[in-house]
Amino acid sequence: MTSLIVFLYRVALYLLPGGFRARYGKAMVDEARLGLEDAVQEGRPSHVLAVSRLTADFLGTWLREWGAVAAEWLGGRQPGLLADARLALRSLRRTPAFTTTVLITLGLGIGASAALFSGVDAVVLRRLPVPDPERLVLLRWSASTPEMAGSVDDRPVIDPVSGARTSRSFSTLAYQRFRDSASGLSSTFAFARLEQLNVLAAGEAEIASGQLVSGGYHDGLGVEMAIGRGIRPGDDAPGADPVAVLSHGYWDRRFGRDRGVVGRIVELNGVAFTVVGVTAAAFSGTLEVGESPDFSVPLALEVALRPGDSNLHEPWNWWLFVMGRMEDGVRSEAVGSALEGLFQVTAQEGWDAMPDAVRSLPEFQGTRALPRLEVVSGSRGLDGARAIYARRLRTLGIMVLGILLVACTNVAGLLLVRTEARHREIAVRRALGAGRVHIARQLGVEGLVLALLGALVGIVIAYWGKDGLIAWLPSAGRDLALRARLDGRLLAFAATVAVFVGVTIGALPALTATSKRRSTALRAAGGMAPSTRGTLRRAMTVTQVALAFVLLTLAGLFVGTVRSLQQVELGFDAEELLLFRVDPRLSGYRGSEIRDLYDRLAELLEAVPGVRAVTLSRHPLLAGSAERTGDGVFVLGPGSEIQQGVSYLHRVRWNFFAAMDMPIVSGRGLAETDNERAPLVAVVNEAFARSYFGSTDPVGYRFAIGSPTAEPFEIVGVAGDAKYTGQRDPVPATLYVAHGQAGPSQMSFAVRSAGDPTALVSAVRAAIREVDPNLPIFELTTQADLASRRLSVERRLASLSSGAGLLALFLTCLALYGTLSSQVARRTREIGIRMALGAPRHGVARSVVRQVLVLVSLGLIAGLPVAHLSARLVSDQLYTVEATSIGARLVAMAAMLVIAAAAAYLPAKRASQVDPVVALGAE
Repeated sequence: MTSLIVFLYRVALYLLPGGFRARYGKAMVDEARLGLEDAVQEGRPSHVLAVSRLTADFLGTWLREWGAVAAEWLGGRQPGLLADARLALRSLRRTPAFTTTVLITLGLGIGASAALFSGVDAVVLRRLPVPDPERLVLLRWSASTPEMAGSVDDRPVIDPVSGARTSRSFSTLAYQRFRDSASGLSSTFAFARLEQLNVLAAGEAEIASGQLVSGGYHDGLGVEMAIGRGIRPGDDAPGADPVAVLSHGYWDRRFGRDRGVVGRIVELNGVAFTVVGVTAAAFSGTLEVGESPDFSVPLALEVALRPGDSNLHEPWNWWLFVMGRMEDGVRSEAVGSALEGLFQVTAQEGWDAMPDAVRSLPEFQGTRALPRLEVVSGSRGLDGARAIYARRLRTLGIMVLGILLVACTNVAGLLLVRTEARHREIAVRRALGAGRVHIARQLGVEGLVLALLGALVGIVIAYWGKDGLIAWLPSAGRDLALRARLDGRLLAFAATVAVFVGVTIGALPALTATSKRRSTALRAAGGMAPSTRGTLRRAMTVTQVALAFVLLTLAGLFVGTVRSLQQVELGFDAEELLLFRVDPRLSGYRGSEIRDLYDRLAELLEAVPGVRAVTLSRHPLLAGSAERTGDGVFVLGPGSEIQQGVSYLHRVRWNFFAAMDMPIVSGRGLAETDNERAPLVAVVNEAFARSYFGSTDPVGYRFAIGSPTAEPFEIVGVAGDAKYTGQRDPVPATLYVAHGQAGPSQMSFAVRSAGDPTALVSAVRAAIREVDPNLPIFELTTQADLASRRLSVERRLASLSSGAGLLALFLTCLALYGTLSSQVARRTREIGIRMALGAPRHGVARSVVRQVLVLVSLGLIAGLPVAHLSARLVSDQLYTVEATSIGARLVAMAAMLVIAAAAAYLPAKRASQVDPVVALGAE
C-alpha cells in the first residue's frame, strides 16, 4: 500500500512544474514515505487518516503550484504549455482522418460515461431542490416482531439475517404527536399517496395522480412555487375550504401553463377544490424517485376523497410518511431520542384501540414488541426505490466501463502508431537539445487536447442519450417522471473523465517517445525506423479483445433472456384483446350501484360489432399488479386438516375463462348465477391444487379467506396455470372468485375482438359516455402491448448490451487491423528477403493470419474470467439463462474470430503481394 501511494506521488510530481519538482519533489516524497511507514508500523487505526492527510497536503501543493503556473500563462509570461496546445491543434488539423476517428471513439466512450452519470445523478445522488436539504430527516421504525398495526401501507422490509421489519408508515395520531412535541424539529409534516383521482375540469374527465399532505408541507420543505402558494396549516383544519396545489408538469400538460389557473375550481372525486398554487418545475415531490403526483391536497380532505376507505381517524392504521426539518445545531440522534418514547406510547395506544373484529384474526395473535424509531436523512425524500434503480445502473456501469476502456486502449494504440510515424521529428528535436520532459509534455498535452475535444463530442452524445437511459430504468408499472439534466455537474464529470482519459492515452506515447536513447533516435532519423514498443501495442490489442469478448458475452446472455421470456407459455390467448380500467368509486358509485354499472357496460360492449366477448378482472394479466390473501387463506384439505397459507386472489366476471381462452381442466368455471345471492364458490389454478391437495382433485373442497371461521368458498373447478403478474414471475397459487361475490372495487375490462382490437377504441369510449359521460377510463391498451411492455426493460437491456458489444467489436477490429498493418509495414524488408529466398506468398499471408489468431486467442483467454465475473454480477437479471452459459461464450468467441479474419484480410493480402525487388530496392 505504501509503495503504491508513493509511486502515485512520483507520477504526480512528474506532472508538476520543473522548478518546483527540483526544489521540493524529493523532500515531499520522502516525507510521504516516512509518514506512511510510521502509520503502518505502529498499526494505528489512524493509518487511513494519515494517508488522507498526506494526500490532501500533496494535492493542495500540487494545485497551488499549478495555479501559479496558470496565472503566469494567463499573464503571457510562460508560453510553454499554451504553445504545446497550439502545436497539438495544428498537428491534429493536418491529419483530419486520424483526428475524426479519435474524436468519435473518445466521444462514444466519454458520452456513454456522461450519460450514465446523468442517470446516477438524477436517480441516486440528486437531493431535493429545496433550501438546506441536508437538514431534512425522514422517520421510520423497526421491529423484531410483526408490527403493532392493523395495516401498514408501506410494506415492511424484512432483513434476511436478523428478521427485523422496517417501514416508514405511521398513524395519523403518531404524526400529530410528533408535530406537537418539542423534538428539535422546526417543522414536521406528513404525506401519503392517493392512488387515483377522478379529475373533472372544464367539462372533461380524466384520471390523475395525487398525494395528501399536511398543512405546512410546502413551507416546511421550502418548496419554491411557480405561481400562487402552497398548502398552509389553516388549509388542513376541519371545515376549511378544499384547496389544491398542482405540479408543474400537470399544469403544463393539462392547462398549458395558464397563469389564470390559480383560483379555478376543479372536481376531484366529486369534491370541488380551488387551485391555490403550482410548484416550480424542479420540484417533483417527496415520494419515491420518479413519482410526481399531479395534485397535492390537504390531509383533512382524506375522508371526503376516500369515503368508506379512510385511514385518517384510525390509530391502528399506519399509512402516513413523516418528515421534518431540524433546527440549527440539532443532530438526528437527538431527534430520535426525543420522539422514540412518544412513538412507542402511541403505537401501544393504537394497538389497544384496534377493533375486536380485526384483533381476532389469526395474523394479529401473539406477542408484539414495541417498535423502535429511527431518524434517517430525508434530503432525497423517500428512497426505497433507489436500490432497485442502482442495480440496473450497476449493469449499465459494467457496459459503459467496458466501452470506455476499449475506447481508451484503441486511441492509445492509435497514438502509439502516430508517435512511431513521428520518430524522425522527435529524433531531430532531441538532437537539437529538446529535453525528454518537454517532448513528453507535448505528447501528453496532445492526448489531453484530444480527450477534451472528445469530451465535447461526448457531451452531445450524453445529451442525446441521457433521457433514453432514464426511460430504460424499471418503474414498477408506472411512468418514471424523471428527467436527467445537462448542467454543471454533468459538464464537470465529463471534464474530469476527459482529463483522466487524456492523461491515460497521452502517457504511453510520451513514455515511449522519451525512452529511446539519443543514438537510437539519431539512427531512426537516418532512416532506420525502430519499433515503438510492439509488445505494448500487442498487449493493448489483447486487452481490447478481452473487453469486447466480455461485452459480447453479456449481450448474448441478455438476448437469450429476452428470447426465453418471449417463448414463455402464458396460459391464455393474449391476442385481439383490448384492455381498459374504470373506477366508479371515484365518481360516487357505491355498493350494488358498482355491480349494476359493470353489468350494463358489459352488455353495451358485447353489442358492439366486432366484439366477441367482454369480461372483467380486478387486475389485468401481466400488468405487474395483483391481489394477495397474505397468510389468510385456510384450506380444508383431504384429511380434514386446516392448512393456512398464501395465495393470490383474482376477482373476475363469470365468463373470464372463456373470454381469455383459459382452459378448465377439472370441474366447471364460474357461472352467471354465481352472484351475491348464491353460495360462495371459486375456481383454483393448478398451482393452488398442487400446493394444497397434491394429486387429489380439489373440486368439492372448501377454503376460507381471512379467518378459518369465515364463510367458506367451495372449489368448483380447476383452471390451467396462467401467468398473473408477468412473464418472468412464476405462476402463483391463485384463487378465482366471482366479482359479484366480492367487495366492489375498480375493475379492468378485457374486450375480445374479431380483428384489430384498437379499431374498437372509439366504440368503447362511446359506450362509456352513453352510460356516464363523467366516468373516465384509463390505462387503455391491448393485452399484446401490455405483455410487450412487461419485457421492455429486458429488451432495452439486450439492445444496449448488443450495441455496446458491437461497438467494442468494431473498435477491436480497427485495433487488430492497425496492429497488423503497422507490423506488415515494418517488416516489408524482411518479407521481401523471405520471398526472394523462395517463401511462397500464401505462407507469408498465413504468418500474418497466425499473428492475429494468437492475439485473439490471448484476448479470449484473458477475457474468460472477467466475463464469468461480470455474468455473475448481472445473474439476477437473467431468466432461464445461466450466468455460466457456454452458448453465449461460444457465440462471442465465434464473433471475435470472424472479426479477426476480417481485420487480417487486407494486411495479409498486402503482405503476400510485396514485390521483393521493390522492397529490397527501397533499402
